Amino acid sequence: MQQLAEGVTKHFSTQLEHADSEEQLKLIRDAEVKAPQAAARLKRYETSRKQSRDVFYRKKLNVMFR
Repeated sequence: MQQLAEGVTKHFSTQLEHADSEEQLKLIRDAEVKAPQAAARLKRYETSRKQSRDVFYRKKLNVMFR
């Protein structure tokens, strides 16, 4: 009976490890997909921020030199 309990315990343990491994793999794949998207989003944000800053300073200079 003890061998059966140990076998069942080992089986459940193996199943849990397998499920954890699959979850980790899914998280890694999701991160691989999202990383380039996040980089592109950051680049668009930085470009937009720079353009806004340039417009602000151009307007400021125009007012100063009128």
